[in-house]
Amino acid sequence: MSLDNQVPRSEPFAEAETVSDARRLRALTHPVRLALIGKLVLHGPLTAAAASELIGEPPSTCSFHFRQLAKYVVVEEAGAR
Repeated sequence: MSLDNQVPRSEPFAEAETVSDARRLRALTHPVRLALIGKLVLHGPLTAAAASELIGEPPSTCSFHFRQLAKYVVVEEAGAR
């Protein structure tokens, strides 16, 4: 998974996105999802297995939370290497 970048990396704080949808906001505030987003920011695209090693959660948990983040268009599938 990778972050759905709407702001160019050269200007990471150029524009802040306002989240007004309560379901999307709730999806973003889960502790595992926050940890995954943080690792994506630091490391770039990650598989569930790689994210698992970084945050100390099982790969199945990371996969589930990546799917939830994708559902709310926070991350997108990075595709094949």
